[in-house]
Amino acid sequence: MESTETIYSALLATARSDPGRSFLHDGGRRWTYGELLADVDAMAARLAGRGIGPGDRVVLWLPNGITWSVLFFACARLGAIAFMAGTRLRAVDLRHILQDSRAATLIWSPRFLGIDYDGMVEAAVRDRSGRPLATLRNLLTAAPSAVPGSVQLEYLPEGDAPEPLRDGGSPAVVCYTSGTTGLPKGCVHSHQVLVRNARIAAGLTGLTGRYRVLCPVPFAHVFGFHMGVLQSTLSGATLVNAEPYSAERLLDLAEAEAATVLYMVPAMAREVVAAQARRPRDLGALRVSLLAGAPVSVRLRRAVMDPAGLGSEISVVYGCTEAPTLTQLEHSAPTALRLSSVGRATPGVELRICAAGSDAELPAGETGEILARGYNRMLGYLDDEEATAARLRGEWLLTGDLGWLDEEGYLHFAGRANETFMVGGFNAYPREIESQLEELEGVVEAAVTGVPDERLGSVPMAWVTVEDPALDEQLVLEWARDRMASYKRPQHVRVVSSLPRTSSGKLSRVKLEWLARRALPGLNWEDER
Repeated sequence: MESTETIYSALLATARSDPGRSFLHDGGRRWTYGELLADVDAMAARLAGRGIGPGDRVVLWLPNGITWSVLFFACARLGAIAFMAGTRLRAVDLRHILQDSRAATLIWSPRFLGIDYDGMVEAAVRDRSGRPLATLRNLLTAAPSAVPGSVQLEYLPEGDAPEPLRDGGSPAVVCYTSGTTGLPKGCVHSHQVLVRNARIAAGLTGLTGRYRVLCPVPFAHVFGFHMGVLQSTLSGATLVNAEPYSAERLLDLAEAEAATVLYMVPAMAREVVAAQARRPRDLGALRVSLLAGAPVSVRLRRAVMDPAGLGSEISVVYGCTEAPTLTQLEHSAPTALRLSSVGRATPGVELRICAAGSDAELPAGETGEILARGYNRMLGYLDDEEATAARLRGEWLLTGDLGWLDEEGYLHFAGRANETFMVGGFNAYPREIESQLEELEGVVEAAVTGVPDERLGSVPMAWVTVEDPALDEQLVLEWARDRMASYKRPQHVRVVSSLPRTSSGKLSRVKLEWLARRALPGLNWEDER
């Protein structure tokens, strides 16, 4: 039976049941669900007047806020496909999305945090030879812009908006992979999958209309729009925009808004815990800190739950751009699991651990490839059947990750499959090594990659950020020599001020290898290839 549930219908249900309920708090401004719905319907009429309708591809390049939210739901109402572009992207990244999507419409904010986005748009809307992109016909802006041919949204004449889209199986959103290991690919998701997945995840978190969800994560990322915008809408919760992010500002907002749920990526959580230690805020209303987007160390989990840290329960979500919220660690799980696991498969999802390249399921406790099967899989990579087929093994999605399941079905994450390297015949998992290094007092975060070695083939190299300036490279090496298995011990260490990251905040392994090549140019990198 065809589903009629769409992203717009989810908003419609909440706004009609309680139009006066708060949807968004952003600075000193407040919007109710009723006001949001009225703005969405008006925006849909304007976009329809511009010729935007079902199946049209619209790139959204704006910061968090009411304008982003209105456009997101307006696209959903019309059946247009929203392509997500985060504000950390630059001209070359935007050009890739515009060319890959063959989008007809780009909507952007000309300036944000003092950055000139107009200038980047002028560069991005032309190919490398300087010719205008053939498919792009609408340049629409959220504020006055100097880009030739652009039109401000508020000056668009209203057209006759068609009846809202009713086919929940239609494409709704395209999110691009983070590009940690290569060129980003567009993952196409339908309305029904995103709504069903968000409803299940909101239930696991315990969201209700009484909750205030503090979200510093960009809405343009799966974490931001799926967990922030969609889950709040489905549960009637109030969303508090915490972008632009800083740890101090986030804590001030958490106190002022009496936030009950806090969304963070681990890099943010580390900064927030440290900032809370420097100047404690009243976080008495905070119930759950939900972390996703990257591995979460044992030390960080302890700090989040510690009354001297954030003093909240912790929930960890594991998923991928191709299939969001594969697992969620319930905050009522036993403490040992809250410190180590990423949770159990969410309802409607199955997990299997297999040997590399095999369908054979491994026993509980053995590390292998993580495969997933369920309703929440993407429709496919954008216009790329070959890449889509390569990501599947029968009905199972290859996540590209490694992990193991315990006897109770809890998943334990071990790292990315393509990051594993061999040390003298032993499999070395970077995330496992990083987790051990982060147990060293004074280490804030660690990143590990394999580098060439004449005798062993490869050996670990580690970068660490530290809170204790006395903790130097030699001390890290000595600590590892006494406590880590020989094939896991870093043979090279660099203490750095920060680690390389992608625009979504994930550790960039591509940049990490580039740094290793620069730091150790005398190694035989050609044989490594």
